Amino acid sequence: MEKRIISFLNKKLFLCPFCEELILDESVLCAPCRAQLLREFDPHPQIQSMKDKFFIYPLFSWNAKSKIILRELIYRLKGGENQRLQAWLAQLFYIKYELYISQRQKVFIPAPAKQKNKKNQRDHASEWAFQLVKAKGEGVFYDPLQRQQEGQKSKTREERQKAKLSLGSSQIRGRSKLQKNLEMIFCDDVVTTGATAFAAYKALGQPRHFAVWCLAYREVR
Repeated sequence: MEKRIISFLNKKLFLCPFCEELILDESVLCAPCRAQLLREFDPHPQIQSMKDKFFIYPLFSWNAKSKIILRELIYRLKGGENQRLQAWLAQLFYIKYELYISQRQKVFIPAPAKQKNKKNQRDHASEWAFQLVKAKGEGVFYDPLQRQQEGQKSKTREERQKAKLSLGSSQIRGRSKLQKNLEMIFCDDVVTTGATAFAAYKALGQPRHFAVWCLAYREVR
């Protein structure tokens, strides 16, 4: 009986990911934290062009005003935790860009993790891609990208910023077939220079239909 009660409470009671206050309903965030985050949400599209090759669709714009709450948001999502929050953000994304998303069949590709997850769980970028698929019930989750390790400690800052990605050896054969009539959606948390996104674009063979869907875009000034 005691185990049943505990199980029931675990399903009904949640802690706010930001302030860890108890939430007594099915909300993702407590009312104050939700209001603080939504103050930085612009419902109007903020589409950015990347070298005239593809477009970036950010959910939030990272600036001097929003950086504190967005930094906290990204921190809380690290490691693939807070799936409920990721699911809510995915729904918010579709509300923002509903009229600007093509009807092509989509393949959602997460940014590769910087380090392996010991628990074999999805990291934050993979969880973001997964929830984008789940929110609409359509599209394909596909995780073929790998980071190339080349002794980062010995490189300069500029060299480290030139992200290099590659397809897993088992994925290379199917690359040309994968591209035809599909739209590749690269999913990441924060896009700044766009180096990782552009590296993904090149690793995938510069597909005709390619876009970046991210949680935040931070413009370099």
